[in-house]
Amino acid sequence: MLTFAFEKLNFNRVQFSVDTDNLRSQKAVLKLGAKQEGIFRSNYINAKGEPRDDVYFSIIKSEWPGIKLLCLVSLLHESVLYISHYYAHGYDSAMTIPFK
Repeated sequence: MLTFAFEKLNFNRVQFSVDTDNLRSQKAVLKLGAKQEGIFRSNYINAKGEPRDDVYFSIIKSEWPGIKLLCLVSLLHESVLYISHYYAHGYDSAMTIPFK
């Protein structure tokens, strides 16, 4: 989605808003490479009628090439670990990897 936003739609920035209580999502957005910009206090009312705060994050176009590279390296690393795990545990006959 970020590739599409920056490389096809030519966006200058992509922003994310996350509820202040949702620490897992905040961690995921930071791990992606976004920068925290601030907190919007009482930004919306939830289904229970309570005011909620949002944390805002963004990635700007000039940061995208480096973030994209880190994402690709991370995906490659996870793929190698996945394949290594299967070969190390004798599952190589059950796993097929198509090569063209």
